[in-house]
Amino acid sequence: MAENNNNDAPFEPEGLVFDCDGTLIDSMHFFWHSWSIVMPKYGIELSKKRFFSFAGIPVTDIISSLIEEQFADGTREKPSVEEIIKEKKVIVAEDKKTNPPGIIPCVVDIVKKYHGKIPMAVASSGTKEHVTEDLERNGLTGYFDAIITCEDVVNGKPAPDIFLLACKKINVAPEKCFGYEDADVGMQSLKSAGIHAIDVRLMDEYPHKL
Repeated sequence: MAENNNNDAPFEPEGLVFDCDGTLIDSMHFFWHSWSIVMPKYGIELSKKRFFSFAGIPVTDIISSLIEEQFADGTREKPSVEEIIKEKKVIVAEDKKTNPPGIIPCVVDIVKKYHGKIPMAVASSGTKEHVTEDLERNGLTGYFDAIITCEDVVNGKPAPDIFLLACKKINVAPEKCFGYEDADVGMQSLKSAGIHAIDVRLMDEYPHKL
């Protein structure tokens, strides 16, 4: 099983674990819209390039780090993380009504290929509400034996916890699994967990190349 020459498979997996945003669901470009509107309103600088570099990191952690970085001199009052998230959610909800994110076909093809043959799990830094909604809307929920999100672990990516829990839920040892990711922190998380890491950004048919 080799997606391309950069992701050569050293063995046949007994289980598969997948990130969600940017891996199964084509959502990174979709989410940028809400960030591009809300961040400037609160005086937070964030370029699109930097936003993509945060892929795999929980939203709360991203906003908190940006605030600590850009308001460190104490000359401005720090905005509320909770208020920023609240405003972002309103925009995302409206966007999903008009143009919701779809799938990453080349990755979903792998899911369909192995469905019913070996156990599979989703391990996402997103919230359970968001992840399950996107999977359900795209008809993917039934393909997975477990769905693990940021609420299920104490330490998010790049810590290995979320992927280790996913392997535990599907009852397959990490070293016998393949993991699929689109983010550097996610790749680090997979490797720390001892899972064979596949960077979907290197797959020939991935829509958003590195």
